[in-house]
Amino acid sequence: MEISRGIYNTISHTAVTMNLVESMQNQSSSNSLLLNGYVIEPFLPEAYHHGDTDTAYPPNRNENIHPMNIYYAWTSESSDSIMLDAARQTAASLQQIASSNGILASAKYPNYAIFGTPIGDLYGENADRLHHIKNLVDPFNVMGLTGGFKFE
Repeated sequence: MEISRGIYNTISHTAVTMNLVESMQNQSSSNSLLLNGYVIEPFLPEAYHHGDTDTAYPPNRNENIHPMNIYYAWTSESSDSIMLDAARQTAASLQQIASSNGILASAKYPNYAIFGTPIGDLYGENADRLHHIKNLVDPFNVMGLTGGFKFE
């Protein structure tokens, strides 16, 4: 069977708990239209401390952020809205679990974020600074012609 459609979404958390892992498994069993995957990336805390200057991501280097990659794949265009909703609902459910466990991170990992995610959810308090830099560097909005998240 050929897979021709897919979507990523994400939450970020600061620790891996058994409750979060079990919740991922529960999501897997309820959303199995064709293919789904959940990956926790346990980044080493030291990964965020290699530079002394401000960065776009993470917005706070003192928070050890572990991205979670939520992936769904399917074949039929007629299932698009079902699968996009499933990806959003899964992220919302897992985000609630992480929040109730006190491990929800302050920013989502931009590489896995679903379209329409607010810039502030990705870059936190850095969003305003990045918007200002974008206006200085790209006054004619050339980068606005591309895809992806936009600082507008």
